[in-house]
Amino acid sequence: MSGISLILGPLREFCENGRLRVITTAYLGYTEYEALHELFRLPNTEVRMELEADRSRIHAKSFIFGREDGRGTAFVGSANLS
Repeated sequence: MSGISLILGPLREFCENGRLRVITTAYLGYTEYEALHELFRLPNTEVRMELEADRSRIHAKSFIFGREDGRGTAFVGSANLS
């Protein structure tokens, strides 16, 4: 929750008119149920979680922010929001 709590307000605002897609994994057991629950509650949001931690080890994080004028910004790295 430490990461999502920082951006939950702006995410809610974005999801009123935009589409959010989140991909996560059970790898290392760090994904918190409460954080996923908050994401599932957002409108226009798709959340996918890979449960086979032996096969998928997603570590990279990417954040893509699109603007109404069609431009956008993407960040790819390994830093957590928290």
